[in-house]
Amino acid sequence: GRLEATNVVQSNPADPSRPPILRGVSFEVEAGQALAIVGPSGAGKSTLARLIVGAMPLRTGNIRIDGHDIANWDPEELGRHMGYLAQDVELIPGTIAENISRFEPDASDEAIVAAARRSHADDIIQRMPDGYDTFIGPGGLRLSGGERQRVGLARALFGEPRILVLDEPNANLDTAGEQALVDALNEAKAKEVTVVFITQRTTLLSVADKIMRMEGGMLAPVDAPIRPTTGQPSGQGQPGKGQAGQGQPGTPPYQPPPGGTASRFVPTLRASVEQKK
Repeated sequence: GRLEATNVVQSNPADPSRPPILRGVSFEVEAGQALAIVGPSGAGKSTLARLIVGAMPLRTGNIRIDGHDIANWDPEELGRHMGYLAQDVELIPGTIAENISRFEPDASDEAIVAAARRSHADDIIQRMPDGYDTFIGPGGLRLSGGERQRVGLARALFGEPRILVLDEPNANLDTAGEQALVDALNEAKAKEVTVVFITQRTTLLSVADKIMRMEGGMLAPVDAPIRPTTGQPSGQGQPGKGQAGQGQPGTPPYQPPPGGTASRFVPTLRASVEQKK
């Protein structure tokens, strides 16, 4: 669906007296488009991602899907339309299949495999000791960072969500994994899925229809050089890409930091976590 944010302001939960984390952020993304969000650590990118999926209450402003404010949505209904991959991927002790299905008791094998195939993770899952029945967690298989992200993407795509929000989805992927991610996102866009992703790597920007740069909780110009993680110049911006919003003039070129802000909230698994306790 069409995603729109208007004048989004979010205070600092640790200290409301400090400047807001987000200060008047606005953008819009049409169905089937992809928005890339770039910017330095602490710019408010992960906070914006959590607000989009309804993981935290919005202080000021509006976030709408197809014109309907998400504040008025039932959380469970909203969750069925959203796919979310946090930067720090949290998997719950259980099988690969259970994690992909978000521990839905009635999830069919077909739906689980379909999500894995859409994320291009089926091949790596099939190579695990027990395939989709492989247990992960204490006493089970320990997944690499890249494997966790691939399984997490499959979970985000489970149930065919209409909006996909990914926070640093390629942070731990090798070249093959990154290409699989690019293919998965292009296929999602072809099915009119709206994609929002945060990245520090320029390799993923080929998927984007719009690029939104954030700095200090606000939008910043994207026409300055965007430098790859190697530190070598990659040219002036991204030709053919749209700009999601207007920012402040005179902002220095964007340089990806060594790391990023962590986001440990997985809203679609809240009920499952409570059931596991």
